[in-house]
Amino acid sequence: MSKFEFKKEDIYVNRTKTYPDYEIFVNDANVTINNQIVTNVSSAVSSGYETLYEYNFDTRFGNIHPFIIGGENTPRQLFRAQLPSSSNPAIFNSQNPNWAQYTNLLPNIGDQLTSSYLSMTASLTREKPILTRKRDVLINIARDYYLKSAKFKLTSTSFDEDMSLINVPQTFFGSAIKKGSVELNFYVTGTLVARATDAGQNGELRQTADGTTTTGPGGVIGLVFYNQGLMMLTSSTELYSSASLNRWVDFATGLHDGTISHTVGDGLEDRSFEIKYKGTNYVNTMTMFCHAKAGELNSSNNPTAIDWSTETTYALSDTGSTKGFEERTKAVKNVVSSSIENLNDDFKKTTYISKINMYDDKGNLIGVASMAQPIKKQENDDYTFKIELDT
Repeated sequence: MSKFEFKKEDIYVNRTKTYPDYEIFVNDANVTINNQIVTNVSSAVSSGYETLYEYNFDTRFGNIHPFIIGGENTPRQLFRAQLPSSSNPAIFNSQNPNWAQYTNLLPNIGDQLTSSYLSMTASLTREKPILTRKRDVLINIARDYYLKSAKFKLTSTSFDEDMSLINVPQTFFGSAIKKGSVELNFYVTGTLVARATDAGQNGELRQTADGTTTTGPGGVIGLVFYNQGLMMLTSSTELYSSASLNRWVDFATGLHDGTISHTVGDGLEDRSFEIKYKGTNYVNTMTMFCHAKAGELNSSNNPTAIDWSTETTYALSDTGSTKGFEERTKAVKNVVSSSIENLNDDFKKTTYISKINMYDDKGNLIGVASMAQPIKKQENDDYTFKIELDT
């Protein structure tokens, strides 16, 4: 097997910037993301959430199955759990007075453990009122947006109990929410009554002319913190005549904020909320050029390349003080086709390249590129293979 080292000019990396679309719909405390509805009753992830990790999930009994592995030189600490310190004072951890590390009670290598399944998921959430400690955080991060809008000059007196905060986890926007892509739609019985966008790309959520409102088109109803994935709604002006849930600060009620499905007379079943925006993701692509130059890679270790019918028997020579051994000889198959039926053309070294293995600087195999079909190569052929890897 031949190995060649990549030269500096054989590898380059470029980065592609993408803007994935997200659409979150909330109605009667039911949430859907990008119109995805979970129909599998055994699924560990419900509608309105996105799974973060894959487990060896046993849907029959609702358990996960971690594994204990180790060896002569490998400590058996790949799985850890926590126990209350009161359960066993002998393993009390002084650095954490409430918990003790489950380190010296590990089972034997190969033992299987089971525990309750805890689904690792993420989703958007709504918070109202905004907690005091989060208000301080918002005041600090708002300084990064001062130059974009004076509305970001927040102080402790800028907040009241009616304001709400929509938190978008990073898994739902990547590096940042794309400026100018945010759109909030407020529906009542299926009719759009108000819409707000950040068309100015300065973080201000402004009411548009779509829908009836007493605040007037263009009024600022909230702020978007693009890098942090936060949307703060500040407008308490009524959007239409109703006893409840008729203001922008009521937008997205039921978005994983502890609100349960409607009760008679609260109007929650009539309200629908739609959040649209684009995320920002960077995809790094490594491009590698692998060269199969003329005069190289023209022999194969594959047994099918040998014409075994030509194999000779080995020979031993023993003439007194002289002893010898002659290895068997075998001919390489001639796969050169001829225009004449049942006749091979003159022999030429020919191989077929089917895979390219890539190794790190320590000789570890880190990737395999497979051809859709083997590439025929003869001594005079000179090929360059382009391999792209998204990271």
